[in-house]
Amino acid sequence: MAIFHGSWLPAQQRFFVWAETWRQFDETLVNGLAMTGHPYCLTADEFQSLSVPHAQWDVSLLMERLQSRWRENVLAVPTIMENSQIYPQLSGQQHDVELFLYPWRVSGVMLPTAAALKLLTGLPLGADTSWVGGDLRYWSHMARWGLDLMARGKFVPTVSADGSGAIATWQLLLNSAVDQARLRQFTERMPLVCRLYQTVNGQAKATTKTTKSKATKKTSSKSRSSKSKAAATLPDIPLAVGFPTPAPSLLQDFLAHIVSAKIRDLAQAQPLPATATLSKDLPLREWVGALTQDKKKRFESTPAGLVRLNEALNTWTAPLQNLTADALDALHVGFRLMPPPSGELNWTLHYGLEASDDDSFFLAAPTIWQHPVDQLDYRGRTVDAPQEKL
Repeated sequence: MAIFHGSWLPAQQRFFVWAETWRQFDETLVNGLAMTGHPYCLTADEFQSLSVPHAQWDVSLLMERLQSRWRENVLAVPTIMENSQIYPQLSGQQHDVELFLYPWRVSGVMLPTAAALKLLTGLPLGADTSWVGGDLRYWSHMARWGLDLMARGKFVPTVSADGSGAIATWQLLLNSAVDQARLRQFTERMPLVCRLYQTVNGQAKATTKTTKSKATKKTSSKSRSSKSKAAATLPDIPLAVGFPTPAPSLLQDFLAHIVSAKIRDLAQAQPLPATATLSKDLPLREWVGALTQDKKKRFESTPAGLVRLNEALNTWTAPLQNLTADALDALHVGFRLMPPPSGELNWTLHYGLEASDDDSFFLAAPTIWQHPVDQLDYRGRTVDAPQEKL
């Protein structure tokens, strides 16, 4: 039985789904300067013939994009070496041998954000889903959390600019202690395999290129499919495994794209009326259009209008704090009033740094003053500039 895997790829801004199944093979030859294909990874033809047990999961979104979105990526997975032979560890299997990370080529379907959201939220929970890998199950839970954030209005519109013009985006609002605690817990529980996809130079541009023509009939699909697969094949690259992608940034990038895609989808049903009265001094109509239209983030504006719009947004969001929650270990000054020992009357007031996501964390002021360092490691946290924070 095949096992589905998948993960969010921030460089391509796509969700990658692939599958593996056990098969017997003679040997896996490895070139010392390049990598080879994952021997258990399903080919496009095998993938197309898959059927989910008991029809528990609608995979039509994958099949619809099989021809046009079939891509190859590099993933480092636990690998076994035996008798001058190396092969990846199959999901769910245990081996009493030493494992090491090795990069393999895996082929699968690349999904845009909206399609990935629909696919992940349709993944069954609580049933017999042994055909679902732990990485794909993790992203399914994160997609549901993204919908929860959107339902609670935990997002704000923003505007920025670069050399090409103005950009309208949606930004997550994780300013509550509850959401920051969840973010910390979820990043700690992210499967390591989600962070081990390797970035190849030029891969993002080739992978995210949109196919202009739709799928053709069977008479001509084979030739075009072979050309598209050849174009999507990665070049030979030196054998190496990069450092894992930081879990906080990976998760927040996924959540931001999930929320943005859902908002844009809902906005299509309720477009801004053409007769709506808007300020002529601000490029509001263009900005709202870029916020609500799919595949459109840029809008036209004069430099003066963009500055005024940015100032208005900053004034509106000024009461909000910690909009992005980039630092999961955000600390603040806290006070603790300690009762006197038995037989005494004087209470003692202690102060130090507290964590907004962990009530038990308290870095006392004496400890901070006794360690005049730029970074202080304390109870599993790295505190930058502790004396300045205090």
